[in-house]
Amino acid sequence: MNTIQWLTPIQVLHALRKLVDHPLLISKLIKSLRCEDNNYNYLAEQCMQSHIEQSGKMLALRELLNECQIGERLSTGEFDGIYSRNKGLEHEQKLEQVSCTTANYESQNFLSNTTHKALIFCQWRATIELISFFLNRGEFGSGINFLVLDGQTPPSQRQSIVDRFNTDPNVQLLLLTTHVGGIGLNLTGADVVIFMDHDWNPFRDLQAIDRAHRLGQKRTVNVFRLITLGTVEEKVM
Repeated sequence: MNTIQWLTPIQVLHALRKLVDHPLLISKLIKSLRCEDNNYNYLAEQCMQSHIEQSGKMLALRELLNECQIGERLSTGEFDGIYSRNKGLEHEQKLEQVSCTTANYESQNFLSNTTHKALIFCQWRATIELISFFLNRGEFGSGINFLVLDGQTPPSQRQSIVDRFNTDPNVQLLLLTTHVGGIGLNLTGADVVIFMDHDWNPFRDLQAIDRAHRLGQKRTVNVFRLITLGTVEEKVM
């Protein structure tokens, strides 16, 4: 694949980081390469599909939201119907190897005792858009109300979004980019913090956790990192 020599190491690294979230996030890059290669053609084909089962990390996020009792859990029939669309993927098992880590995971069902509110931090707005797409399509479960806070949110509207999330019991999720939502906000309405991907400056992620784990918080805050095994993400984290 000589065509990709024009990519810088940083561009390749960013592409690999996005790939572990979902192949669709690097679809534009794959299309721009225009290589004549069987491996390229297979990857290009997979990157054009917007199925949740293309990403083990998305499947892990769905299970985590179900454990948090956020939304109505998919029935077995509904889950099988969604999952079967790409059942024959060659790399399916590798994509599903996702590790969830938390400092407070002594009990397997500690999230099931009550309903929760969650913050989902992402590095890229494209990841937020994809999660929003899956939420609206009901692939994380039905009845999930969520808000979005990213670089396109007007500064004049940010506080109203924060206030609504903290006070409205019907809003269960807030999707944020770490760079916009990780500093200066009081989000004590959340007691679950999920990192879909990770800033390689660990202090930025710690600041993001402190949006929920701060003065005024009355519940235990559980923090989860979704890390795909066998990838650049695992090696760095």
